[in-house]
Amino acid sequence: MDDTQLKPVGYGALLERYHLNPLPHWCVSHVTPRGDRRTVVAPDLTSEVYPARYDPGDTAGDHLEFALKYEGVNLEILRAVFMAAEVGEVTTYVRRKPSGKYARKTWFLYELLTGRRLDLPDAARGNYTDLLEPDRYYAAPPVRSQRHRINNNLPGDASSILRYRFGRGKRESRARKSSRVSCLFTLR
Repeated sequence: MDDTQLKPVGYGALLERYHLNPLPHWCVSHVTPRGDRRTVVAPDLTSEVYPARYDPGDTAGDHLEFALKYEGVNLEILRAVFMAAEVGEVTTYVRRKPSGKYARKTWFLYELLTGRRLDLPDAARGNYTDLLEPDRYYAAPPVRSQRHRINNNLPGDASSILRYRFGRGKRESRARKSSRVSCLFTLR
């Protein structure tokens, strides 16, 4: 497959859109117009290529949802994107999917990482969902955010958050998980 036909999606698309250069994420994702899903794992980077049906669209909200769904939580990149994006882009995405779990996660993280409250009414629908999947992250006991209907299980507060990611979740033994933990971000 010709790499020029690959479309960056998720965090990669957001970094290109806003011309950002944070620490690299542990994976990069692309969509290909033809072909099957494939993964290339290297010691420092995983490259994911998805078939065209995974193309999230072209808005910032589309790529935020893809990133949270398939690439995990990277607070450094999210904070940089939120600081660069127009507030209306995030608000429009949340209004489009007010009960969607990824829209509510984006909304919660936007307000946490920027310290700015979006002009949105509190969420009225949607099951409470964990911000971090406990099988993929070290998570704290959850604290409910009624505004977003999110179980905030980030360890620490906005002034000192340290995130770690397990290698491949429950598929690996606990010993292998411990040896593959990687730091994603420290906010100071």
